[in-house]
Formats: sequence, C-alpha cells, structure tokens
Amino acid sequence: MAIRVNHVINVFYFIVLYIFIYSPQLQFLNFGVGKLLWFFTFIYFIYNRKKITLLNLFKNELLIFSILIVYTLFITIWGGINSLKFAYLHLQFVLDCIVVPIFIYCFFNNNVDIRKISNHIINVGLIASFITIFLIINSDFNFYLRDHVIIDDLDGGTVQESLRKIRGFSFADSSTFGYGITQGLIIGLALFESKFSKKYIFYLIPLLISILFNARVGFFVVIISFLFFVSRFLSLKTVIISSLLFIIAFLLLYNSNISHSNSSTIEWGSSFVNETIDFFSGKKVESSTYTALINKLNVFPEDTFNFLFGEGHYIIGKGSDVGYINQIFVGGIFYLIFLLLIMFFLFYNFNSLTESTSLTLFFFISIIIVNIKGPAFLTSISFWRVIMLIYVFSKLNNIKYLDYHINYKRYL
Repeated sequence: MAIRVNHVINVFYFIVLYIFIYSPQLQFLNFGVGKLLWFFTFIYFIYNRKKITLLNLFKNELLIFSILIVYTLFITIWGGINSLKFAYLHLQFVLDCIVVPIFIYCFFNNNVDIRKISNHIINVGLIASFITIFLIINSDFNFYLRDHVIIDDLDGGTVQESLRKIRGFSFADSSTFGYGITQGLIIGLALFESKFSKKYIFYLIPLLISILFNARVGFFVVIISFLFFVSRFLSLKTVIISSLLFIIAFLLLYNSNISHSNSSTIEWGSSFVNETIDFFSGKKVESSTYTALINKLNVFPEDTFNFLFGEGHYIIGKGSDVGYINQIFVGGIFYLIFLLLIMFFLFYNFNSLTESTSLTLFFFISIIIVNIKGPAFLTSISFWRVIMLIYVFSKLNNIKYLDYHINYKRYL
C-alpha cells in the first residue's frame, strides 16, 4: 500500500511541476493554470506558519526585487497607468520563481528526492515533448485545443497568418517564444546530466521536435548547450553513436507520413539552419530573421529623458520585438542596466549554490542571447521558472548555507 501511495505522490508531483513550469492558459480561466499554485501556496503557509520563515533565506533577493518593483511603479508617473503591468510582472516573478518553489519544496520534501530536481525537470520536459508529438500526429485535436481550450499566443493577431497552422503544437504558455527556449534549456540540462547517465541522450530527439514545431528561437539555446556540454561531458564514442542514432531517427522521420503532412513546418523550422549559415558567412538575406532583428535594433526613444527613463510601454509589433529595445522603452537605459545587475547577482548565487560554472554560464548566456529575440529578463516565463526552481531548491538543499541558519533546519 505504501508503494502505491508513493506512486500517487510521484505522479502528483510531476503534474505540479508541469503546471508550474508550462502553465497553459485555459480559456475558461483566462490565465495560466500555474497561478492556481499561488492559492495553494497561501493556504499551505497559513497552516504551516513556521515555514514562512524560510523566506528569510531569500531576503536579499526579495529586497532587490522590491526595489525593482518600486522603480517600475515610479515609471507610471510619466508612463501612465498602463505601465503598472511591469511592476506586476516583477511581482509575479517573485511569487512564481521564489515563493511557489519554496512551497513545492516543503510540500514534497518528505516523499520525493528533491535533490534530483534537474532530473525531474528533464522528465517533465520529455512529457511536454510527447504532448507536442501527440498534437502533431492529431493536428485536428490540436486546433480544437487552441480554439476551445487554451489561449495560444499564435492566435493573438501578432503572428503572420501563414504560420498559424504550422506552429503551436503544445499544451503550454507562449508556444512561439518561451516554450521553445524552455525545451532548449532542458536539452542543456539533459546534456549536463548525461555525464551521470547516458539515457538522457535519447531524450534529445523528442525535445528537438518540440522546438521545431513551436519556436525556432529554442535552437539558439540548443547550439549554446552543445558548445558547453558535448565536448566536456560526452566521450568521442558516445558522440559517434549518438550521431548515428540521430541520423537514423532523422531519416525515419523525414520519410514518415508525419513529415509529409507537416512539410511546411519542417521547411520553416529547418530554414533556421540556412539563415544561420548565411548570417555567419556574411551573406545578407533581406527576408531572414537575423536581418529583421538587426534592422529593429536601431529603434530608440526620441528624446534623452525617455532614453534614460523610458516611456512605460513595449513596442512589440509596433517597432521592434528586440528585448533590449523594449526594455529601454519601458524604463530607459537605467532600467535595462538594473535588470542586468540583478541577473548578475542571481547567477553569481546560482554558481555558488550549484557549484557548476558551466551550467551557470549556459543559463546566463542563453538568457542574454534570447533577449535579442524578445523580452526575456526577469519576468515569470517558463524558462525562468526552470532556472529559479533549481536555484531555490539548491539553496534549500545547501547544507553549508543552512549551517549559518541553524534555526531554519527544523522547518524543512
């Protein structure tokens, strides 16, 4: 009976992790289901008030984000009431990326090996990939899901019509941006963990498919992950065998009915490779993603005050999708610098907690690069929830750190 109970708890744990990371937006709720965890977190701490003390372990993070929230509140003075949403986005980051992970840790700590959080995230990423593959095979069901069940950013009018039918195969928030980046980060985690278990090499194919059919931006992260981890953690023999498996899998997929019925998606996804080769070889292609991004890097506020302190709004779809440009339009160059400083602080701590410089640099450089494609700094989006879940769990697991806070040990 105890074994069955543990199985139920484990299933429930992975459901919670999936909801937390991917937080699909349901139409009847009109918000991401991950926000439901706010309610359960509140109830849990009401009945376990001593564990609220664990927030003191994150007092520096909470202080810095409090300053950031206050700064974005000041932006409303000249940016108008609509700029309040940016203070909310940073408050949401605190709740989703610090408070809720503490709740998840405390709730499951006695029944799940929390120290294996990276492995758990990889497994949840694999589940998300299988959901994507299921939706690819059953495309009619996918369109029903988008029309009647979830809110997908593909259907918001900001994506060109020709791409709406060949992308968006996920049960997750932000299929055109966050989902692909998250799957890319999980590929990096899988490569990192492959030094302990080679089984994670087999996870790469479904994870890559989940990126291909949703958001090509995830391939930027994949490239970074290969540069960081393949040569360090995989032997030449493993690389050769893995490459052969990838070639076989590619040929089987390419000649399958799935490939033929989704040829437009595969052509769109694989064009990323050609665009990348053209860009780094110096060939200028006017219609490429790289050219579009470079052209949109030269959009700035017109006067000095707005350049320094922003205008309190994004210009996505109206001038530039580039994250750095949008952050300047929100709060000016000072706001952008402040975001970067907070990220330096978080990743410095991440490196100390995980004792893995390669993993820290992989995450940090990935965020810096994908912020070119869209705003990716310190808002509660799925890839940040992955990073901060590891961050929070690592701090709560860090015995050396807790030795300095001996009074908190009995609350874990």
